[in-house]
Amino acid sequence: MAGKECIILPDNDDAGKKYATAVSEILLKLNPSATVKVIPLPGLPDGGDAADWVSQNSEHNNNLYEILEEMIDIAIPVQIQKHVDHIDASRPF
Repeated sequence: MAGKECIILPDNDDAGKKYATAVSEILLKLNPSATVKVIPLPGLPDGGDAADWVSQNSEHNNNLYEILEEMIDIAIPVQIQKHVDHIDASRPF
């Protein structure tokens, strides 16, 4: 997955969000790092997943690929969040 674009479609619950975060962190640490986009699917019930989204949108079945592709295109890639424990006030910015 190094250097590839990776798309994560998390389940709509805390476990899904934690999983998406954990996988994103792993992918961003690869060399070269992956480009990661997390796409929360709209309209999912609590605990819903990608299969539920497809089921809910079956009337748009012919266009689901295009809808998902649009969401991916406009999604902002996940960035590494740097944690700062200490700021050295003696150094000028």
